[in-house]
Amino acid sequence: MKSLLTAVVLLIILSGCKKFIEQQKENYVLSAMTDGQWIITKFVNAGDTITNHFSPYSFQFNRDYTVDAIKQNVIENKGVWEGNPNTMNIMASFPNAASPVSLINGQPYLCNSLAKRYQRTKKPAPRQKIRPI
Repeated sequence: MKSLLTAVVLLIILSGCKKFIEQQKENYVLSAMTDGQWIITKFVNAGDTITNHFSPYSFQFNRDYTVDAIKQNVIENKGVWEGNPNTMNIMASFPNAASPVSLINGQPYLCNSLAKRYQRTKKPAPRQKIRPI
């Protein structure tokens, strides 16, 4: 009976540790993403590299999971974002945006500098990439 009680207590502690670790990963991504503006460093659409279409844009990710598409220091569009701390990918959606910002909708983006800071050894290779500026 005593060993059963010990096992239950250990299970509760370990599950609490796992939740704590996951929360710390989420906090890390949130802090890193919201610290400064980001730019798109590679964007491929239907086999064509159109990164230059995004050159006037930067993106500000906010702690409330909104994101601003900024063109020449003016917010042009507002959207929402979500991040995956395990893959270091983010997804953003700008429901009312015109091209090229509308092309971002629903695409996964690898945050290269996040992955490097997080020291991941394996990372997916999506066609679109962003980095902080």
